Amino acid sequence: MNLIRCRVQGVMLKPDGNLLMRYLDPDTNEFFVKDYDLVVMSTGQAPIETHKHWAEVLHAPLDERGLIAGDRYSKVRIAGKPGLFLCGSLMGLTDVSEAVTSGIAAAGEAAKFLAALGVDGIKEEEIAEPAARSRELPLVSVALCKCGEKPGAAGLDYELLSAALQRQPGVGAVQVIDSLCKAEGETALVDLFGRTKGNRLLIGACQPFRYRRQLKNEARKAGFNSSMVEIFDLFGIARRGLAEPSTADWTLQAARDVKAELENLKFKPPLEVSPLPINRTALVIGGGMAGMHAALSLADRGVPVHLVEKEAHLGGYLGARVEHTVDGLAPMAMATDLKLKVWENKNITVHLNCEVEKSSGALGSFESKLRFTDSGENTYLHHGVAIIATGAHEGATGEYGYGTSEAVLTQGELKKGLANGEIDAGELENVVMIQCAGSRQPEGRRYCSRICCLGAIDNALKIKEKNPEARVFIFYRDVMTYGFCEQYYTKARSAGIIFMNYSLDDKPQVELAEGKPVVRFTDPVLNEEMELPADLVVLSTGVDPEESNRKLAGAFGVSLTDDGFFAEVDGKWRPIEFPKVGLYLAGTAHSTMPLRSVVLQADAAAQKAYTYLSGREVHTAAVTSMVKDALCVRCQRCVNICPYGARAYNEADKRIEVDAAACQACGMCAVECQNNAAEVRGWSDKQLLAVIDARLMSRPPASTVR
Repeated sequence: MNLIRCRVQGVMLKPDGNLLMRYLDPDTNEFFVKDYDLVVMSTGQAPIETHKHWAEVLHAPLDERGLIAGDRYSKVRIAGKPGLFLCGSLMGLTDVSEAVTSGIAAAGEAAKFLAALGVDGIKEEEIAEPAARSRELPLVSVALCKCGEKPGAAGLDYELLSAALQRQPGVGAVQVIDSLCKAEGETALVDLFGRTKGNRLLIGACQPFRYRRQLKNEARKAGFNSSMVEIFDLFGIARRGLAEPSTADWTLQAARDVKAELENLKFKPPLEVSPLPINRTALVIGGGMAGMHAALSLADRGVPVHLVEKEAHLGGYLGARVEHTVDGLAPMAMATDLKLKVWENKNITVHLNCEVEKSSGALGSFESKLRFTDSGENTYLHHGVAIIATGAHEGATGEYGYGTSEAVLTQGELKKGLANGEIDAGELENVVMIQCAGSRQPEGRRYCSRICCLGAIDNALKIKEKNPEARVFIFYRDVMTYGFCEQYYTKARSAGIIFMNYSLDDKPQVELAEGKPVVRFTDPVLNEEMELPADLVVLSTGVDPEESNRKLAGAFGVSLTDDGFFAEVDGKWRPIEFPKVGLYLAGTAHSTMPLRSVVLQADAAAQKAYTYLSGREVHTAAVTSMVKDALCVRCQRCVNICPYGARAYNEADKRIEVDAAACQACGMCAVECQNNAAEVRGWSDKQLLAVIDARLMSRPPASTVR
């Protein structure tokens, strides 16, 4: 596969069915015409009729792009509509990670809104967990859902499938139910519970994740221990590996695959959970935009919050240095408002000139050592969760003569100078801006900071607004104004701002002549060397993570990326969580992002924390690691490899201990243990071997395999 950088001029269908594409190579300024069998176009995202429909239903305004108009600073609030919130693509252009984050943030906003109305939460029916009949021989009751009239159910012969399962050893009653998700389906399931003597229950249905809690609650009421109940996607496993299956092929495959589920459940031991009291106090590290916003989000719901800031003041980089952004936001004014709310909130205790030295414990019971840098005093804080929102700052550079002349400065310094009047735009004739200074290259920052191009365009437009005669040149490698921010790039070109492309191996050169900078560069169109005298050379230096991140990562036992930002557990599905439950992150501690995304992550992190803090206790996971003490040789290899710090060596008792609250059942200890002493509950060797045997015997006939 060849990757080429080009500008496509057009695509034409030829008589022979091939596609003729004409494109320009910007490196050589040559046009090429080539044949292709297939041309795949990335068409982007666009508003759909759903936006208009919901705007009419909610009586909400649409913006000029056809989207439901959101709040100025919050992506999930609807402008002028308290109590109504957005998430996912209804907010506008979004990816999977932001869609997931927005869903959590919207839930948090809804919880805050209800708390303001005096609604603390919805009380759920408490169903006692029946004792597991572990001393009895395994007897599995099976319920198969036909899912009503769904097409997925049409290819299965349920009579044949039931008969095949009934012949399996250890299987009791087998019942086919029309629709488990409806009232009559629940009645049929309860009837099955009433007439069976089984001590284990296997349920096959579509989309089991939607009904798992409901079905397990029904099973509890009937006397089944929830760890002895398994719910699986019947149609998902039935289709696996089959091309265009006949009813018989499909049913045979389903019967064989369900056998593996049966074997797993038959050898599964009862799993128990233990209640743990939770300290309802939160620790928020970082007093910038994300930290203050997360602290207020929790405090407004009655949660005591300790807000730790290493500097002598709140606000962070944005709150102290950025007066406005290109999309009309005012970070400094926002920070002033947030600081006032933080200081006035009785649930927030602010610790300035303070750093976290170390932390221990698990969800619900952390202990952190705080050190005050101005006095050298230490204090210990007990808390149930922690949110890391340490922020970031404008990057440093030594390129292009920075530091040798006051006429060579950064975008942040230019923004500040224009705002406070130290730089008079009316006196400027030629301003040269150079993007990616020290960024997107092997030596320095290897990443794009996402906000630099917008910052440069914002400053350039301010200069042109105050002095239309000024000439502003922006030297760029790629203009990164993603999404709706593209309009500002268009506006900049319309205002006469000149964009000049350069490559990494032919960067502009800056020299000083009689105290003024002169920029030497290669014109990409004429392919000639040129000189440009400048009043100012302004560098977009990117965003650097805080140096304190490394120390903080060590204190909490979490990881950093190679670039120095905190590493989330999963970039798409768990974007604000650490592997260690009870620790969350938000804002530019996570990665570089614009202000509205910072607020979004802060809302989501606060909601994740509140999920646990809203209760009086939490429960350990049912599936955790264990130690077979008689087989353990005390080598402590499992202690060293555990990524969650859930295993420790008890010197007094000379044994390995497992913290069930911290364990995530990853299984690394079981893999590392050479003596088979470490095991994950619910996945014993006996279970695994039984499942493997069943899977090996469940392969379909060769003629039906893809």
